[in-house]
Amino acid sequence: MEIMRLWIPILFMCSSDITAKEFIELRGKQRSRYELLVDFLSEMLSVPHDEVNIFSLMDVNERMLDVRFAVQSGHSLLQPEKMHGYLAAHKQKLQSFLQVGVFQVRVDECTSSNCAGTGGCTNVLSVRDMPTVVDCGTMSLVSVTVESTAVCSCQGREQQHQSCSTYPRNPCFNGGVCVDTQHGYR
Repeated sequence: MEIMRLWIPILFMCSSDITAKEFIELRGKQRSRYELLVDFLSEMLSVPHDEVNIFSLMDVNERMLDVRFAVQSGHSLLQPEKMHGYLAAHKQKLQSFLQVGVFQVRVDECTSSNCAGTGGCTNVLSVRDMPTVVDCGTMSLVSVTVESTAVCSCQGREQQHQSCSTYPRNPCFNGGVCVDTQHGYR
């Protein structure tokens, strides 16, 4: 058994017309789609197979699969924006390679939410204590149980900030100056 500690960033995609069990099972003499996805990511991102970590497979609706993974390159994780770009650019190739539809890359729950007129929408990721077990007989995967939900709020406005001095480097972008206020930096 291999146990890995994961840090963000992670990448996720939603595949249609497949279940978690079908994703990990061998298809006759063919490799599983789980193995094919590792192959695809390894080749596309030029990283060894063991640096691709698919850590969560969740059936989210009937015949809809949520796949979450992280990709390491050397001693750091690849940024999700880079991987989202690659996957979006090569979505057709990925679908052909896996022989499954890819419904979304970078799943955004806000696109199907009813947050109009509320000031914004934020995707919130919840990690549960109870793992999810996927077993197809020849292979089992115990994965992290994660759920993404849309919350009607503006994360930038509601996020609590600490004082400037608590950050190892300036938390402001583009040359901005950190100023302490009663409610953290601004």
